[in-house]
Amino acid sequence: MKDSSTTRRRFYRSLFPAVLWAALIFIASSVPSDELPASPIFDYDKLLHLSIYFVFAALMYRAFRFEGISPYLRSRAALLTIAIVVFYGASDEFHQHFVPGRSMDVFDWIADVSGGILCVALMSYLSPRKLPKNASPGS
Repeated sequence: MKDSSTTRRRFYRSLFPAVLWAALIFIASSVPSDELPASPIFDYDKLLHLSIYFVFAALMYRAFRFEGISPYLRSRAALLTIAIVVFYGASDEFHQHFVPGRSMDVFDWIADVSGGILCVALMSYLSPRKLPKNASPGS
């Protein structure tokens, strides 16, 4: 049986960065459009969405895959990460419907999901694979 301090440390180490990033996304989405700073980067709105959700997916995937919360979650890291990105992106777009000067945009959501899928695909490809017990590294 794990003590509560071990569980707490595991939570902070594996999930806290992802939760913090999700909170930052929510805070940024709460800024009314007339208060957004003028910047050339905002001309690339879809690329910005893709990048933000790429990072979010990386943090979620890391929590599920590499921190070993449980073997069940670890084995389903890609699916869980994509599901979370899909639903969080949709909830973020819905939330923006209620922010003055902002609106829901299905293309923003598609960019969010694309960033998550791209990240998961890349991380799945780059993550170390377990070899079968009877295989050697050179085979």
